[in-house]
Amino acid sequence: GSWTGALCCVIAVIRNIVFSKFKKDVPLIVLLIYIAIVILLNYRLVHSPLDIVPIVNIIVYAIALWTKKIMNIKVIGVFTCIDGVVYDFINGAYMTVLNEVIDGIVGVRCIYLLNQEKKKKTKRKYKKKSKSRTK
Repeated sequence: GSWTGALCCVIAVIRNIVFSKFKKDVPLIVLLIYIAIVILLNYRLVHSPLDIVPIVNIIVYAIALWTKKIMNIKVIGVFTCIDGVVYDFINGAYMTVLNEVIDGIVGVRCIYLLNQEKKKKTKRKYKKKSKSRTK
């Protein structure tokens, strides 16, 4: 269980580095290669159905990042965090549960702050448009 999660974390770091190299969209072939690598590196570490959880989480989150849709990333990020907490708790990795909970709180707070910033920008644009119309 813990080796699967640790390996998935290393692979996630590599994913972030590779995905950040593309200025525009990440090609589908890069995503498919990434998913294949995740499966190939982790299949020998699966000893129970529960060991599949971190593998599925990392693949689903990679797909969310690949879409570059903020709402997908937000929703799936929260889902994988909750899923990770449950997985770690069942495996007895209580310090990791604490870490996941803190990450989840920080993530939800970031989502909230991003939404607030988006609302402010929308209000500023609306005010600028309404001022230009009155001139």
